[in-house]
Amino acid sequence: EIDLFKKGVVENQEEKINKITEERENLKRKLKLIEESIESLSLKEKKLGEKKSSLESEILKGRERAGSLATSISSASNINEALKDFKGILGTVGELCDYDNLAVPVEVALGSRFNFFVVENADVAIKAVNFLKSNNLGRASFIPVDKIKAEPKSEKAQKIVEALGKNTRGFLVDLVKFDKKLSNVFAFAFGDTILVQNVEACKPFIGKARMVTESGELFEASGLVSGGSWKSSVVSIKKEWGELNEKLKKMEVERNETLKELENVKTELEKQRREKSKIEVDVQVLEFEEKNLVEKIKKAENSEKERKEKLKTLNEELKTLEGKLEEKTLERKEVIRKISELNVALVDARSKIDVEKEKDIGLELRELEKKLSDLKNSKTSVESDVKVLKTRINYSQKELETALKNKEKNIEEGKTLEKNLESVETEVKTLNLKIEENKQKLKTLYSNKTELEKQRDAIGSEISALSNKRGSLEFKKNELEAKSQNLSTKKAVAEANLANKKEQFSVFEGLNMTFNFTQNDKPKLIARLKEIQNDIPDENKINLKAIEEFELKAGEVEELNTKVSVLENERKSIMNLIEETEGKKISTFMNVFNFINSNFQKLFSQTFEGEGRLTLEDESNPFNGGLSIQVKLKNKGASSLDLMSGGEKSLIALIFLFSIQSYNPSSVYVLDEADAALDHENALKLSLLIKKLSVDSQFFIISHNQNVFREADCLIGVSMVEGESKLLEVSVSESE
Repeated sequence: EIDLFKKGVVENQEEKINKITEERENLKRKLKLIEESIESLSLKEKKLGEKKSSLESEILKGRERAGSLATSISSASNINEALKDFKGILGTVGELCDYDNLAVPVEVALGSRFNFFVVENADVAIKAVNFLKSNNLGRASFIPVDKIKAEPKSEKAQKIVEALGKNTRGFLVDLVKFDKKLSNVFAFAFGDTILVQNVEACKPFIGKARMVTESGELFEASGLVSGGSWKSSVVSIKKEWGELNEKLKKMEVERNETLKELENVKTELEKQRREKSKIEVDVQVLEFEEKNLVEKIKKAENSEKERKEKLKTLNEELKTLEGKLEEKTLERKEVIRKISELNVALVDARSKIDVEKEKDIGLELRELEKKLSDLKNSKTSVESDVKVLKTRINYSQKELETALKNKEKNIEEGKTLEKNLESVETEVKTLNLKIEENKQKLKTLYSNKTELEKQRDAIGSEISALSNKRGSLEFKKNELEAKSQNLSTKKAVAEANLANKKEQFSVFEGLNMTFNFTQNDKPKLIARLKEIQNDIPDENKINLKAIEEFELKAGEVEELNTKVSVLENERKSIMNLIEETEGKKISTFMNVFNFINSNFQKLFSQTFEGEGRLTLEDESNPFNGGLSIQVKLKNKGASSLDLMSGGEKSLIALIFLFSIQSYNPSSVYVLDEADAALDHENALKLSLLIKKLSVDSQFFIISHNQNVFREADCLIGVSMVEGESKLLEVSVSESE
């Protein structure tokens, strides 16, 4: 009992503390790993966000550039579009060759031939010419593959290539890729044109061969030199536009993949954060439990010290008493042994004595009896001492029992502390429920965020399309404004010159312009006229139609402004339509919701004794929040679904589904073991509910629950007989 008293509650609590500490340390290690994972995911989310922003910026710039290029293409000649699907036309010279990084020298060398159409034969060329003529589409040149002839490279040109050495890359036709079937076409188009690195290398051979530099200077064999700034052709612009569109598509794919990966990272991050929150709560609960147990142990240890002191005294006294008891027991055993020996000696003596010696023996016997009496007295004394010792032991045992009662009292206090701990644990559970509610709210906010991001992406796409259109219009507007500015400048210069001339001629007003000149004065007057003409600025360069052109361009600008205004009005009307649609959507949703809510309340009251209804988190805008079910059972008050049993939750979920189906009811319903999670009572409720609903619809129910199919109108049993399914149908109404 002393050993148990010593070990008692403290050891049990210490074992529990060790277990809690170990569990807490494990949770902290797990929490550290999750925090590292969250940090890594957050960094990844940041990088993906930056990548997404960068891609969206590049896509927007690319779309603006594509819009500008599309504008340039649309302003070009329409002949290519008209002849695009013309049978027998293979394409233009520029379209049928691939020249990589040689765009400038190739376009310069080909000149107008760059846009010549390559056709299968001369008949196609004649038909195409007649088509352009009859539709008044303009003029074009055609190269028939079957008729075109090209001169071979001249020896003179080949010698010049050899003389140029490292300063040339050879004949331009050899550097361009094309179909070998069209060799004559490109030999005709390029001729003996040599590609030279720079102008300095061309100087010794000017007038001797046709040469073009990499920067676009052209030297004809006749000696003609052409150069200056170069504007890309429509084909090059189309090619750039096509490449840009391909690049945009790839960036769109990369952006979508980035968005998808970002969404996955956000989902995983949210999951890790929820796990972190849960572990932090668990750690706090364990720390709280550990703190309570430590306080409990300290309190127990304080009372344990008092008990140990008392136990120590009792143990010492008990050892003393046990020692004395052992001594007296030994003395008693010795006395008993001596009495036994004397009794044996007495019997032996009595058997040996005779009558004559009886007196002498009697005296000796009396002496022995006296000794025996003395020994008995000693025995009585020892037994008395033993009784005293036993009494003292009993007293010590009573004191020990008192100590044990104190121990029980401490145990009761420990139980009280445990009850307090249970109360705290209940409070922790309440806090956990609140945390779950907050998590649900966070989940709702996250889903709303996702929806808003989708809307943002849709609006972004629309903005991009409008930006492209706007870029195109702004390009035209800027072009017209530049022309208008140029015309205004020319007009101002012309008006200034006119004013100066008027001022100069005002000096001659009122003069008599009659001169007496003879035929001999004619040479002098002609020379003087030339001097005056040289002094007079060239007024012929003034565009006298500048004002007219300015008014024309101003009209075009005004027309474009009108179109922009129309587009703005259309945008406003679309936004109004969207707002109207949103209003109708909310109104329609609320009508359907109220109908379903009414049916839910009706079905709930028919199934349970109480009230149940559907509530919206945000009634003003139901799409910004979720939907919850409020339940108030009889004699229980308002309750949350989380506090209800699994069977009740399942039954309420079925009621909710039936309420939704009631809006657009079906004639037939099939339920496959929908009662699997229901207990006896809830299964019976479901059976009665389906019985009521079967007035308007037919229900096929697969069930193993007798309480469910008890209310059925017809039972169909399925069994396996010799590997085949056999059906047995029983009409319940007929069998009854």
